[in-house]
Amino acid sequence: VAMVGALVSSSNIARAILDIPSGVVSERIGTKRFMIYGLVIVVISAIISALAPSYPVLFIGLILQGVGSAIYFTTSYLAMCRMVPRNKRGQHLSFYISLQFLGTSMGPLLGGVVAQFLGINVPFLFFGAFIMVSIPIAYYGIREPEVCSLETTGRVNRKQIAEVLGNYSLM
Repeated sequence: VAMVGALVSSSNIARAILDIPSGVVSERIGTKRFMIYGLVIVVISAIISALAPSYPVLFIGLILQGVGSAIYFTTSYLAMCRMVPRNKRGQHLSFYISLQFLGTSMGPLLGGVVAQFLGINVPFLFFGAFIMVSIPIAYYGIREPEVCSLETTGRVNRKQIAEVLGNYSLM
């Protein structure tokens, strides 16, 4: 039972650890490019998970899913904030985040139904296929800003992390 709990938590733990660095790195190499890297990592993680011959390989696949998700979701929020007019950001972000949570909530339910009829590995393949569809959408649909609005070196240091964690209005 504890091992199942570790599987369920692994992706979210990896994502929580990498969310802050993902935002900083995306400023350095480009939001759209980094977003697509995140999607590719998630596709690879889905294939690893679908073909996993053992628990440790499945665990690694799910951690990798968290890595790709951290990269993708952080950069997608950043891209949306840049693309949407300031007076519409709340409306667009709330809709986008609601759809994200709907997908992450309904995905396991639908995956369970698919697994019941087609096998336990198949939901990972469906997930990977849906993510593959997202890659050209991100590539052609996201506009990279010509001038980055945030000044950063592309590195995360302890002072930056402390400032974020010390910002009580943000917390």
